[in-house]
Amino acid sequence: MQNQNSNLVYVVALSNKTFGCGDTTFIDVVEKYGRYFHPIGGVGGVWPYDPPNYLGFRYGRELKSIHHIESYEVISDYKPHFTSTSTPIARPHFLYKLGPAIKPSRRVPTNGQGHTIYPSGRKWIYIDLLLTAGSVAEAAYLTKKRDAELERDTPDAA
Repeated sequence: MQNQNSNLVYVVALSNKTFGCGDTTFIDVVEKYGRYFHPIGGVGGVWPYDPPNYLGFRYGRELKSIHHIESYEVISDYKPHFTSTSTPIARPHFLYKLGPAIKPSRRVPTNGQGHTIYPSGRKWIYIDLLLTAGSVAEAAYLTKKRDAELERDTPDAA
């Protein structure tokens, strides 16, 4: 179930590689189709089990856009979404319909200020930090720091 009250953004890296539907790239899925997909949960614990409220996309070594998730469905085939022929998927995927792009008002590089993210790394980052920090990696660090402070300041429910 999607948490409509969350201001966390699941930030992913997109590539210009194709994914099995002719010449459609992962960047095309977002830019041309206004969609995004990923396996449901698991896979080393890096994919969400529940749909996020926001998705952020980075490529070309910088954050390109953030989108609210308008809706989602579970798919087991890329047809009819990206191809007219059946292209089964090994495991179920979330397919998201993206809302309008929220574009950063300035360039937000992936790495900087002494912080780095692995090129294909995926991170949960608060939207305010993503739009105000010096880099995506710095925003990820500040998110982790904020979460630790919130956890420390929250009294135990005893």
